[in-house]
Amino acid sequence: MIGRRGSTRLDATIPAVAVTVAVALAILVTGLGGAVGAEEAVGPSAIGVADTADSVSATREEVPVRHGLPIVSRAAPYERSHHDYPATDFAVPCGTPVVATVDGVVWEVDRIDRWNPSASPSTRGGRTVVIDGDDGVRYLFAHFSTITPSLSVGQRVAVGDRLGGVGTTGRSTGCHLHLGLSPQCPTRVWDRLAGTIWPWPYLDAWRAGENLSPGPEIEAWLERHPDGCSATAVVSPVAGVTTGVEPGLGE
Repeated sequence: MIGRRGSTRLDATIPAVAVTVAVALAILVTGLGGAVGAEEAVGPSAIGVADTADSVSATREEVPVRHGLPIVSRAAPYERSHHDYPATDFAVPCGTPVVATVDGVVWEVDRIDRWNPSASPSTRGGRTVVIDGDDGVRYLFAHFSTITPSLSVGQRVAVGDRLGGVGTTGRSTGCHLHLGLSPQCPTRVWDRLAGTIWPWPYLDAWRAGENLSPGPEIEAWLERHPDGCSATAVVSPVAGVTTGVEPGLGE
């Protein structure tokens, strides 16, 4: 026990000094411990943030890209055939809302109907919107009557975002929406953009509520045609793409 203040007894003073020193040492150790603890706290904390960021990144990568029908009504009819290349036409009334079928980024918006029978085939889509899906697939929507005014190149869109209204612009004989799936080529190659694989199997899946991505099929197509995005590439008709390329809009 610490002696009373002012005590001159030796046997009381020594224990008092010892205790005082012990207390001082305890305070010193505690202080050092706090400092070390603080340094240690920074390390795990920083690692924790990185881990969390990595976890968020991993989570984002693991979240599947969403897909859906371009015409909201599941009853909207669409074809399982097309004239000279794989694509799908929705025969629905003009003005019917068209929405994004995939989460992605707008790659092209053309609000002008440039179609002329004597002009480049690349203008046959009329008013068009093109989306680069987060699944690595390029989605062409063609023949719009109107395109959403706020839609712009580089804008992120999500499944269900309105793109415009069905029309009959371009090379068209009646109101319909043209949907083409293709690789995300660096330049606009109409023979690819118009369609390289059949959309209807995926439309069937989306109509049934299945989130099936055309990404793997597009990747397989590119493996079979490593120069498929080249302006001079000759692609087998079996793959559904005609030969030859025309310079297009948005270049």
